[in-house]
This record gives sequence, C-alpha cells and structure tokens, in this order.
Amino acid sequence: MPTRKEQCIEQIKKVKAAHLNLMNSIDFILNGVDTKYHEPLNKYECEFGKWFYTSDLAKIILGPQIYEKLEHTHTQWHQIYAKIYNLLFPKKRGVIGKLFQAKPKPQDIDKAKAYYDDLKKLTNELVHELEIAQKRAQALSDSKFDD
Repeated sequence: MPTRKEQCIEQIKKVKAAHLNLMNSIDFILNGVDTKYHEPLNKYECEFGKWFYTSDLAKIILGPQIYEKLEHTHTQWHQIYAKIYNLLFPKKRGVIGKLFQAKPKPQDIDKAKAYYDDLKKLTNELVHELEIAQKRAQALSDSKFDD
C-alpha cells in the first residue's frame, strides 16, 4: 500500500496530466477534430480543484504564498476556459435546438484560438507550480504527511 507521501505525489502528477490532456483536447477541437474530453467549468470540480481545495496536504506542500498564487492562476484558467467552452459549444434555444449541438461560428473559433493562447500561458504557470509542489513533496520527510 502506498504511503500518504506517495499518494500525494501521484495526485500531483494526475492533476498535471489532466490539465495537459485538456489543452490537447482544446487544440484538437480548435482544429476541427471532435473530442469528448471536457473539463468541468467549475474550478472545484476539475481534477486540480478536487485535490487543491479538499487536501490539507496542498497547503502544507505549497506553503501559503505559492498556494495563493496557484489558486489565483487556477481561477483565471477556469475563467478563460469558460469563455472558450461557450464559444466552441454555443447553446441553442428552443426544444428542437436543444436536441442538436450548435456549431461554432468561424469568428467564434478565431476568438477561442486567441483565448487558447492565454490559456496556454496559464497552463504553463500551473504546470511549473505543480512541478515545484512535486519536488517539495519528494523532499519532505514522510512525517509531514502523517495525520
């Protein structure tokens, strides 16, 4: 059975991979390839949010300054992602409209691509901070992970 430290390090890796997978998915969609992978719009429901907001270990590993910076970056990430999502998956009105997924307009795809560039920058920040968190977790003694 893995230790709490090992579980924490694996969770950090999983969170990082989830954000990178989503970026690939958005890239595919922007280039006309349909994909079923979508991140929840709510920052508390994504893989990162589930770990970050429910784990006391996140604060211990990151420390207060990095924790606050990461929280701010993650919030910005979801705000921009919501803009991209709403551009790529417009809602149709009416009973018949709800049965069929609306296609984004070409100008909306262009807007989404511009937002995607911003999202890439934020993703790079998140990944960098998660790599720091992983290194910190690896360097901490096992006793820091005990209840």
